[in-house]
Amino acid sequence: MDQATLFALESRRPEIRARWEALLRIERVHTPLANPSTLVFMFDHTLDEVLRALAEKPARRVGPRPTSAFANNPLRDYFTALEQALLEALIYVQAGRLAATSAVVPLTPAERAAALNEVCATLRQIARREIDVFDGLCRSMPKAGGADGGTDGRGDGPPRKIAPKIQPSPEPARPVSLSAEGTERDGARAISAGKTETLTGINAREEPGR
Repeated sequence: MDQATLFALESRRPEIRARWEALLRIERVHTPLANPSTLVFMFDHTLDEVLRALAEKPARRVGPRPTSAFANNPLRDYFTALEQALLEALIYVQAGRLAATSAVVPLTPAERAAALNEVCATLRQIARREIDVFDGLCRSMPKAGGADGGTDGRGDGPPRKIAPKIQPSPEPARPVSLSAEGTERDGARAISAGKTETLTGINAREEPGR
């Protein structure tokens, strides 16, 4: 990109910032980080980086717009809005050079297309790097929930319903049996405890002469 076009873009910096912020405010805010009132503090730093890259070694190959692994990554809309604002400013600059006096050499169609490609390619290269960095930060953050959070351990599901432990009911006491069989069992326990006399002792008491 020639120096005259770069200087014209730099002179339109306030217009680029105003248009950039207006486009961001159209988008739906998913997280507090995506709030335009927060993102505006990054505008000057990003514009400095883009314009410096265009002046030093602009990218030539226009790749697709970078995507994010996380739907709430605020940098996706951030750089998309900047791309539109920069392209609008560049078109105004090119149109101004076409209507300028003979002292300013107008751009050819090939030069205008090359400048548009350089802006898109350079900006998307920077955007891809920054979006990837933000995605990496999101991956490194611990997930909510887990073993103590009431989820399935991955932090991405609804809380599990833990079934209450069922305590076994105490075995009811057996009623005392009055049947003949129960009487025999009770008698056997009494004999083993030594509470009854043996048959030999009973016979000896009844027949003292023996």
